[in-house]
Amino acid sequence: MSDVNQDVVGALPPAISLRGQYVKDLSIECPGGRHRAMNKDEPFELDTQVGVEVLKIEGDLYEVVIRILLRGMVKGADSFLLDVWYAGCFEVRGLDEAFAKPFLTIEAPRMLYPHATSIAVITAAMSGYAPITFGPVDFASLQQQNLEIGTPPQA
Repeated sequence: MSDVNQDVVGALPPAISLRGQYVKDLSIECPGGRHRAMNKDEPFELDTQVGVEVLKIEGDLYEVVIRILLRGMVKGADSFLLDVWYAGCFEVRGLDEAFAKPFLTIEAPRMLYPHATSIAVITAAMSGYAPITFGPVDFASLQQQNLEIGTPPQA
């Protein structure tokens, strides 16, 4: 039998906590790796896409996933494809949905983004590519775009 009074648990103040973060999926393909190794000074184009997904695990627990997809091209041909799915498990207790949803779709991804980009940078460098830098992402605008096209993250 538990010593915890259920009335006290229900009266706890609202809280948000990061319970853990992890690489959910990581893949890299280097169809142009041999060419790149022999021509390191050749410039390449980089296409970067960032997405966010929010999944309710159970109760007050949510998984927030950032997906970073990098496509490096040399002379229009794919040189490498790097796909990073970085996730955090967040507990959002006692918050109204009007407050919880912006946190999960904007602030939580903002917290995870530096870690996800670090993994992308290290993986690309270890695969023989020049250092990649990432600029900031406006997750509020990204969320607004998702709402406008009718594909909001699941919360």
